[in-house]
Amino acid sequence: MGIDHHVVAQGGRWVVRIAGRTVASVHQTRSAAIEAARRLAKVSGGALIVDC
Repeated sequence: MGIDHHVVAQGGRWVVRIAGRTVASVHQTRSAAIEAARRLAKVSGGALIVDC
């Protein structure tokens, strides 16, 4: 089972969180955050969850 990656809005930016806790990356746009989370989820075998 892989690690889930969540995309959430936080402080005017878009944050990718690992399993909803640890910040993996911060992005200016939602699309950039989704793309980064998609790549991370693909490598780890997890799911991509967009919370918006």
